[in-house]
Amino acid sequence: MRRLTLVFLAVFLLLAGSPVLLAQGTFPLKYEDAGDDSAAVMMAGQGSAASKEKPPGLTQVPAGLQGDVVYFAMEVGTRRYHFVLDSSTPVKLYADTDADGDLSDEKPLTVVTPESKDLPAGFPGTSHAVATLTNPATKKTLKIRIIVLGRQIMIVRQAGYVAGDVRLGGKSCRLAVVDGDFDGLYDRRMPWPASPHERGTYDSLAVDLDGNGKFELDAEGTIEVCPLPRMIHVGDAYYSLEVAPDGSSVNLATATPEFGTLDVGTGDVKITTWSDSGVHQLSGSEGKWRLPAGGYMALMLNQTKTDKNGAKWSLSCAGNTGKLQSFQIRAGEALSIKVGPPVSVAAETAVRGGVAYISLSMTGQGGEQYRTALKDGQQMPAPRLTIVTPKGRVLASGSFEYG
Repeated sequence: MRRLTLVFLAVFLLLAGSPVLLAQGTFPLKYEDAGDDSAAVMMAGQGSAASKEKPPGLTQVPAGLQGDVVYFAMEVGTRRYHFVLDSSTPVKLYADTDADGDLSDEKPLTVVTPESKDLPAGFPGTSHAVATLTNPATKKTLKIRIIVLGRQIMIVRQAGYVAGDVRLGGKSCRLAVVDGDFDGLYDRRMPWPASPHERGTYDSLAVDLDGNGKFELDAEGTIEVCPLPRMIHVGDAYYSLEVAPDGSSVNLATATPEFGTLDVGTGDVKITTWSDSGVHQLSGSEGKWRLPAGGYMALMLNQTKTDKNGAKWSLSCAGNTGKLQSFQIRAGEALSIKVGPPVSVAAETAVRGGVAYISLSMTGQGGEQYRTALKDGQQMPAPRLTIVTPKGRVLASGSFEYG
């Protein structure tokens, strides 16, 4: 009997110490306001340009409008909503919360401006507010955050997400799911391979893997937010991920994906990707990585080289250009996408309204377009441009500008 007890105890301790088994199970989620956590809801947004003219479908406006008035209209979920911004003092912002086209019965929202100490970090603009919209067909409500940029652009984002604590890799992690398409459900995944322009029309996932209490979406560092994937990973451990459509829970289970290889042909490169297996931040001198089979989208690429004089050069680009914009890793196969030098430099010209605009492009082997070049961490002066006739007469000269 003593031996049986010891064997049972040993098996229990073995199972309790297994990070893979600890991650299995269903974990409850509940709705929370995002507050100033802008990173988690960054991808869950819709936008609209201002109009001086009252848009079709808006039948009545609020009484007493006094200042310079602009109108916005956009699809939020399955309904079209109207908004009115009155730039009198104080600024007044109205939302057609019941989608009936009549704002005469709406009260102005509480607006926060950049001068207010209550403005959450990460929400730039002239004003922002929170509103609750009602879908008259389903009677469901939707809490949104409204950001107005310079009275010209309005962005509507989710004001919250469903969140809870899960266990991954043997430790507790904060996890959140955002209703990115505003349909009231939390299970719409991005199809892969995908276009970067589609990322705002699907639900998204945020996981605080480093345990610092924040969901991070840092272009220069940690990425903890991505389109809702079919699996996620911690180190070399992979877990399938299924979210209840109503957002009440998430189920995690051990996954064993098939693998392929990505080879970019050069070292000293860092690449961050989104995929249907979550976020992958790739680095290493060989420029070759073993990855789960599936679709991928590069977010950013940074390459560093040291010249013969010891100067350290760094080239950076957004990932939505070239062959890394959307690619597929196949099980048991190696995908070769050469990136980096030699970099071709070209001037591109566009004519708008009788004015010629000239821009400078730097393109690597994989078609990736670099935006910045640093030398020892410092941005180099913008190059100069001189336009001459075939006979050498100077027509114009000047310097390019960043931005």
